Amino acid sequence: MELMLNKPDPVKKKQITKKWMRIMESHLNVMIITSSVVGSIMASAFSWASFSNDTSNSACIQIVKAIWYGALLLSVSSIAAASQQITSIHRLDFYQDGCEMIHELLGEFAQTPTGSNSNPPVVKLKLSQAFLWQIPVMLLNGSLYLFTVGLCIFTYWDFTKSFAVSVEAVQIVGICFFTVCIVGAIGPWGVSSIGLYHWIGNMLEIRT
Repeated sequence: MELMLNKPDPVKKKQITKKWMRIMESHLNVMIITSSVVGSIMASAFSWASFSNDTSNSACIQIVKAIWYGALLLSVSSIAAASQQITSIHRLDFYQDGCEMIHELLGEFAQTPTGSNSNPPVVKLKLSQAFLWQIPVMLLNGSLYLFTVGLCIFTYWDFTKSFAVSVEAVQIVGICFFTVCIVGAIGPWGVSSIGLYHWIGNMLEIRT
């Protein structure tokens, strides 16, 4: 964003801003679709037999329900936040000077050192805006984290409860298989997310 805000050529700056608006709109649409799918998965999980037929007020079920209700709330909040941001982009794009309004919204002038008044002032991204435009993805990630935590609690608690009665080979195979699936799912996702953010950050530092 700071590359866009500090572009000296006003024509190119406007073109880059228009491109940023299109990219952000596509990004927010993806957030809405993904959050909707995640929310529907979590809502359907409450229809599992262990939840719908629970008459014993199991502590495990109550804990998992609380976690998943929180995850569902974060998923719905992600949809609301993304929809609100798309609406804001459309409203700004409607005006003739919409690009300039976006620049004022996103950036602020950094303090220039004494004696460098001959150079154009550097515009930096507002910290509040950097946080604001990441809210939908942060809410979606939080929803996925909570759902995964609840699923792990439910699964391991269920296996531990069955171990108290008897230990059979199928139970050991089941818990080992679930553990491998969790590691195989969360591990690559975490590595890809951290790796891509780290690589993109390094590339931006080199270019600036």
